[in-house]
Amino acid sequence: MKTINLSYYPDITQYRSQEEIRAAVIVFSDLLAEDYSKRIGEEIKINVMPVMDVKTQTNYMADSQNECAIALMKPVSYILAQKKNQNLDVGAVAWRQIAGVESDTYLGQLFAHVGSGITKISDITKNHRIAYGDSFSTSNFLIPAMDLYKNGVHPFTGFRMAKFFGGHDGSTKAVYYLDADIGAGHDGAIDLLSMEKGFEDAKDKLKTVSKVDIYSDPVAVNRKFIPEVNGLTASLVAISSNPVVTKALQDFWGNVTRLGEADAKRYGLINDALDLLNLTDKDIL
Repeated sequence: MKTINLSYYPDITQYRSQEEIRAAVIVFSDLLAEDYSKRIGEEIKINVMPVMDVKTQTNYMADSQNECAIALMKPVSYILAQKKNQNLDVGAVAWRQIAGVESDTYLGQLFAHVGSGITKISDITKNHRIAYGDSFSTSNFLIPAMDLYKNGVHPFTGFRMAKFFGGHDGSTKAVYYLDADIGAGHDGAIDLLSMEKGFEDAKDKLKTVSKVDIYSDPVAVNRKFIPEVNGLTASLVAISSNPVVTKALQDFWGNVTRLGEADAKRYGLINDALDLLNLTDKDIL
């Protein structure tokens, strides 16, 4: 029996406990190992490594000497690691359902409090305050920051206050409580907040200002330890139709419907954003 390692980062939805997230990742890994073993005619066991924070996982996958074959990653984390480790590739991409439409993209959005007077980026003045989530987040910082910059607003100096509030719930709550006028988050940030007790009116108070499509979250693979990448991709796509696996993916990634074959070139937007804003891994991790 051959054992390969899988890494993952903490709860992306922020509405699941770490115990629930780990249980979901283990279920996913066990069923993936079973299907992949049958495809390649060799018994494979997937060992789920202890949870890593995003910085640790990014640096770990960037080091080609570390024996981790599969990683559930953020898009920006994958790009930063792949710049240093050319063995890193995308085995599959998470498909999501947004407004009733299934897609292999999701949205990085800017949203504002209705009392701010902001309905579009051009309404922003230096008297406004912005709430980001995490500096290492694709939709909670990087892509909305690029969107601002492209539309003539510097993501930091263009505001009276620019602050990281930690995660999508942090940025949405900051705007909800009027600790900021505008915030950044993924397409489901406002909807998720409205599901929390005490925030049922979030959809009335927070409105989308701008949005950008982002190629969805990757299941990254290290070709050094997964020579049969095509077989692994076939397994990832096949098992994702299993309701048990679908639920596990939703527990980890939110509104994921399935996994699909990936095109790594479509992460070019993230490279463009890093270059435009002159950011490196040391800046955002």
